[in-house]
Amino acid sequence: SFESLTAATAKIACADGSDILGSFKFAYGYENEGRSEETVHIDIRSTPDEVSLALNAIKSINEVEVSVVTNSSSELEWALTFLYDIGQRGSLSIDSDSLRCQSEDQTILESVITMESETPLPLDYGSTTVSAGDLCGGVHLDEFSSMQYLTFSAESSPVSSGSYQLMLDNQSTSCIPFDASETQLKATFQDLDFVGDIDVTAKLSGGAYEYTIVFQGDYPFGGGDWPALSVNALHFGKGDCDPFVGGANHKATILPVRDETTCVNGSLNTVAIVASSSTPIGGSFLISCGDRTSEKVSVNSSASDVKSVLSELLSSTEVIVTKHVTEMNGVTWAVSYPRSSNDNCEISIDDTFVSGKNANVNAYPLLVVKTSSSRNDSSGDFRIVIDGQSTSPISHQATHEEVLQEMHKLDGIGLVDMLGPIEGEASPSDDYTMIVKAHTVDLDSVKVVPESNWRGTAPRVFYKPPSGMPPRTVFLEGLEKQE
Repeated sequence: SFESLTAATAKIACADGSDILGSFKFAYGYENEGRSEETVHIDIRSTPDEVSLALNAIKSINEVEVSVVTNSSSELEWALTFLYDIGQRGSLSIDSDSLRCQSEDQTILESVITMESETPLPLDYGSTTVSAGDLCGGVHLDEFSSMQYLTFSAESSPVSSGSYQLMLDNQSTSCIPFDASETQLKATFQDLDFVGDIDVTAKLSGGAYEYTIVFQGDYPFGGGDWPALSVNALHFGKGDCDPFVGGANHKATILPVRDETTCVNGSLNTVAIVASSSTPIGGSFLISCGDRTSEKVSVNSSASDVKSVLSELLSSTEVIVTKHVTEMNGVTWAVSYPRSSNDNCEISIDDTFVSGKNANVNAYPLLVVKTSSSRNDSSGDFRIVIDGQSTSPISHQATHEEVLQEMHKLDGIGLVDMLGPIEGEASPSDDYTMIVKAHTVDLDSVKVVPESNWRGTAPRVFYKPPSGMPPRTVFLEGLEKQE
């Protein structure tokens, strides 16, 4: 659905100027489907946060911000801003049966809802993104999608037992074993109303149980879009479900996926060639890839010099090299080179001819994470997940040092440094390009997952594994801030 986001105003007033007393409810639903949800009773003197909390309990609305327009004893008006695209719009109304005017004249009590939105795109509008650039391998996340990713994970130690429930709209599943098979998960969903054909694939990745769930056909409500699954917090390793045994910080993450962009060319391997020494460094080194070895490369070489050597070594015109500022007696070249289906060799270094105290030259994998939004108004947190292990939430404003601290907490990650600024530039870039100097985990398993508080105008999270795996750009659709 390409429906635009929605805003509304809600007004309650006593026309004779007397005080408004009592409480009210909001109702939201679709008249043609006979489906409606109500909030709890809201006291007429509730704060905007309290009104927002009540509205946010309506599942088909998702999230609403509330601000005060008018606040007097005889008239209240709120501005309601829907932070998610709610798809096919239903009607929002006020149940004022429990309200009254102090004058006791009910004929002068007024309650009005006005819905507003930008002009939506045509209903038959559609597109397919085919990318050969940074968007190759993009994933669009939305609150409504027939394809959804489910991951169950825990920290510290393996889980040996336990179960949890998921919710689809207002229906709760039966308890799902922490290590549910494809057949078990499929049968659990098919026990719910309105779920017919469904495809489920499962895999175990670094101790995390990952599932791809694809609902077939249309959902009978909300314009046909399947709502995002959610975790039933009352029955997550407790309540009606068995408690989790083993592990800590158990977590189920659900990502609805609208579509994935298609890559039309190969991806690039990314490495950092790092030369370091306790004293001024000198001499040269050799670069090898497979059974091929370059001519000697001076430690004083420019980016273009190293690019020329690598282009010849790899027989490629697609090599990219930048030279970066590093410690006093060292130098770093960041290298991207094509992943070949016939000969995907790895770069290695022979530093026999380098001089200096404790001098060495090594090639290390580069891991890239970047967040952005078209108006530079991103907010919220994200997590970096490698081999099923997750960092704590990381702020979009995190410093390089803060990100490194989180990376060093992961098991199987040794020393990690940030790539310095490009030579000649005053400051480092605003992304997180990490040189992983020691590790035992599979860096190509990396995922970057935005937290539920992620916002911005066309916000994106980009991450690039080092060994030629496709980069991923996560597009957060329908989560934009309002202008």
